[in-house]
Amino acid sequence: MALAAEVQSHAAEGWPFRALATGLVVPADAIRTFGHTLTLQMGDTMIDARACVRCLVAGRVQGVFFRASIRNLAERLGISGSARNLPDGRVEVVACGRPEAVAQLREWLRKGPPGARVTGLSCELLPDLGSQGFMTD
Repeated sequence: MALAAEVQSHAAEGWPFRALATGLVVPADAIRTFGHTLTLQMGDTMIDARACVRCLVAGRVQGVFFRASIRNLAERLGISGSARNLPDGRVEVVACGRPEAVAQLREWLRKGPPGARVTGLSCELLPDLGSQGFMTD
């Protein structure tokens, strides 16, 4: 059975559902964790869930190797996405990966590399962009 059809079928049966940051809505009891990976189990189908965020970092964040440092950390954590300087002096970071890895990157963004002075951080959840690798502009 296709995943969408199975979700609709279970919804009709009155199962409790949860919305995830990935944009999927699944039965609450279908969520399993295996090590550091959040996995959804729908019948015989297993789906690894990824978290995606878009963060804007303000302060002294340009000209201090902020984007290169983010790329290095993202690669170590297995996160895909991008980082780019914005004309207003902020850095935009889009990051997708295991929820705990994305949370670790977000925590690092609060401080940044040596020489940076972060004065503001705002993040929003995004649907999974399916990106591969980490790019900087």
